[in-house]
Amino acid sequence: MILRALAGAVVAALVAAPLTVVAPADATWSGSNGYIVFVGSSPKGRDLFRIHADGTGRQRLTRLGHVSDPRYNRAGSRIAFTYGGVLSRDVWVMRANGSDPTPVITGGANESQPSWSPDGRRIAYTSDESGKRQIHVLDLVAGTSTQITSASATLDSAWSPAWSPNGRRIAFVGRVPTGQDPDEVDLYHSHWNLLMTVEPDGANPTAITDSYWVARPDWVPSGRRILFSFAEESYRNECYVHARSIAANGSESAPTRLATTGCFEYDPVRSPDNRRMALWSTGRDYFSSHPRIGLYVARASGAGQRRIAPDARRNLGIDWQAR
Repeated sequence: MILRALAGAVVAALVAAPLTVVAPADATWSGSNGYIVFVGSSPKGRDLFRIHADGTGRQRLTRLGHVSDPRYNRAGSRIAFTYGGVLSRDVWVMRANGSDPTPVITGGANESQPSWSPDGRRIAYTSDESGKRQIHVLDLVAGTSTQITSASATLDSAWSPAWSPNGRRIAFVGRVPTGQDPDEVDLYHSHWNLLMTVEPDGANPTAITDSYWVARPDWVPSGRRILFSFAEESYRNECYVHARSIAANGSESAPTRLATTGCFEYDPVRSPDNRRMALWSTGRDYFSSHPRIGLYVARASGAGQRRIAPDARRNLGIDWQAR
């Protein structure tokens, strides 16, 4: 793996704006809503696009092909993303308008799914450099990286990091082998995927759910809740919100299902003003003859879904820009 320390001017641009916005635990980030970035179809396969929540102003941001996992920094001025195919993927950073795409992690391993720290100095990401996917943290200024999760008897692999708004925890998906008799396990799922959190230095990994199939967590702006898609059955994903208790003992409340249309639903993200959400959905029951696949915008409850981009690609990342 090659870590690239960004040139001084670029680093200054990355970290200067958000340096003072690390909020206390119960603060609310009340940024106004900007563009929604998503992965859409392009002549090269798939590229990043941005669009307003009402479906207007669509613009193509990359012309690379094979990109995924877009994430805005907190200031909304930069996007980190994954570029590459199955054999090798790298983490890149560019301006929010698509200019100056720059690789920050390259090499023979697969590095993907970047997530910015609130102060803009670090990026959490997924890497299989150690053999199995694990969470790493890149220091953008120093150009050094630290692995913060490791394979063990209770954690097989980890991916999809999402940095909390106050910077104190990173949510991720952890794969835990069931240890059950193969004859008693769903053939499609011989493991559990749990929603978990960990401190940025790797301390105190904590399982938040015991869910069957969890994917792509994302924090709401207040940091009190985590959105994620969740499957109780092999053939259907639905969006849930995990409401974290603020009790002093750290007890956790049960996940709450958001309004659903009986569809496959992935990649839920909350708007910066906390009033709406964006998600990928089939729009109708997946097994209907005419599903309406694409990027949707809905109320924060998940109700009132409206499609704004029919070519959005499933489970490859969505994010909402703060301004």
